[in-house]
Amino acid sequence: MLSTSLTKSQIALLLFFQGSERKVDPIRIMKGLFIFSQEAPEAWFPKSERYSFIAYSYGPYSRQVDADIDRLALRGYIQASQAPGKSWSYYTLSEAGKAIAKEVQSSIDPKAVTYLHQVREFVLGLTFRRLLDTIYARYPDYAVNSVFKK
Repeated sequence: MLSTSLTKSQIALLLFFQGSERKVDPIRIMKGLFIFSQEAPEAWFPKSERYSFIAYSYGPYSRQVDADIDRLALRGYIQASQAPGKSWSYYTLSEAGKAIAKEVQSSIDPKAVTYLHQVREFVLGLTFRRLLDTIYARYPDYAVNSVFKK
């Protein structure tokens, strides 16, 4: 099985993209996985398997999320496309990523998978400012180092 070398958090990252063709920017990936890590019930996804976050320049940040995006891109599961005029990329699942996500989906509680998809749609539905304002209002401890103030 190809998925045996994936961590549970990498599987969650892949499943975050699953079922959507929409490209996702790094801020929304980070904030979506943060919401999932903070709010998904322990019974759905063990806390020990979730990403850890620190307060950083734009709120909650996990170096491990960035590292896993890079790792999964190198494995051909995630595709990056340069955002026009920006220094960052948008991300989506590749065909190989869709196949591996389908394969590993059964290793995660179906409620967690559904919630990951709901969180993705939530973060994609907000403007950058509204997303950060929402995160900072609910989790003020993660706003303390933010360069993005009201």
